Amino acid sequence: MLRTEAEKQGEELNRTRGKVISNFAYLEDMISDFIAASYFKEDEPEQLQALKEEVLEDKFFSFEFKKQLLKKILKTRFKNVDQKFPYSQLDQLQTFRNVIAHGLLVGIGNTSSPSKIYKVSLKHGGKMYPVDETLVQYENLRLQVQPSLDNLPGISRHRF
Repeated sequence: MLRTEAEKQGEELNRTRGKVISNFAYLEDMISDFIAASYFKEDEPEQLQALKEEVLEDKFFSFEFKKQLLKKILKTRFKNVDQKFPYSQLDQLQTFRNVIAHGLLVGIGNTSSPSKIYKVSLKHGGKMYPVDETLVQYENLRLQVQPSLDNLPGISRHRF
């Protein structure tokens, strides 16, 4: 059976969603590493790991809470980093991650030829987000935020 263009686009979007979610989880883990390193020294790996596993990775410790804790730590202990940190871009990145992860795929096509899709969007929170533009915006924001996370004190340089 031949797959329609809409089915192909849906499968490609699902693969891309997986990549976005994995990438965002990596960024969130970097923030958790920074938070843990802010409370324990590197020579206390058991405490660092316990804090990450027992607190920071708990389902009740949301990304929003981690962002607020990140801001608080930077503002009080690392003022020079705080002044340069791209908080707004991190907020936007989170929004686009949610749109990509949870948005309903909607195809707008030609009524005379239903298998032809002209525009594919994600519907999330009552808004429509064109897929291609949303993915480009997510990647641009990621490229702005990740270097700042990479350079936070306590972030492991041997991540994979």
